[in-house]
Amino acid sequence: MVEWVPPAMKADDFAKLTAIEPGIPEYMRPQLVNWVLDVLDGPYEDFSVGVNFLSLQVKENLPPNRTYFRHWLDKASSEALVNLIDCMLFYDVAGVKEEATSLGYVLEAGRSEWQVSTVDGEPRLSHRIPTGVLQSYEEVASKTGMAGELLAEAFNAAYGVNPNPNHAYDLSVKAVETLACPRYLPKNTKATLGSVITHLSSKSVTLPLREKNANHQELVKQMMQNLWEGGERHGSEHYSGISEEGAKTAQALAFALVALLHEQVIAVS
Repeated sequence: MVEWVPPAMKADDFAKLTAIEPGIPEYMRPQLVNWVLDVLDGPYEDFSVGVNFLSLQVKENLPPNRTYFRHWLDKASSEALVNLIDCMLFYDVAGVKEEATSLGYVLEAGRSEWQVSTVDGEPRLSHRIPTGVLQSYEEVASKTGMAGELLAEAFNAAYGVNPNPNHAYDLSVKAVETLACPRYLPKNTKATLGSVITHLSSKSVTLPLREKNANHQELVKQMMQNLWEGGERHGSEHYSGISEEGAKTAQALAFALVALLHEQVIAVS
């Protein structure tokens, strides 16, 4: 999309104008507040019913009176407002999923760090990633069965409102294992990604790339190995001590590997 450039603005000021904004900046809050109120005022259920339900889910004493609820929204922290909106999307409160597009527009136009993502087929709030990347992610997740479901759940755990990096890492590894283990070790019902790496180390691995000197076996093996050994497990099957950045890195590796495995472009002999 072509950016509007103010005719009387210095380059530094323009950079600030187009920067991604953390949290919920005050210039965006009135539109988000109006969005929440308009949804709850919709035709699907009584206003107070929706607010009372949200009170129980977010564990906040939300006033069911519209005027007092607006006052709460006006004063709520950015974190509380984001959690409330994501809760509305998750439970489809007052048919809110039909209004997810308009919410996404407000967040996009306001350059919020948050965006509406539909990786698992349902709209949720997540930290912003480039639109093209998100669309590719949605496509891979939607057509790769169980691996895609695991990728989608891992995405929410890595980029969602309440990130869980350890869980995101676990799911990223499992997404790759779901495709790689039965393909390369079909008789080993206890195979792990580590088992696949060991198996491929003794095989000829090629990708449909033209570089004559490229080591395709090493490339695939390193992608898998970086994912498999990129976190601590301390004797457990679950990863621990994973940073948010580490979880997002695991997501990128798993996304690429799931796509390659699904398209069956990794030739092994």
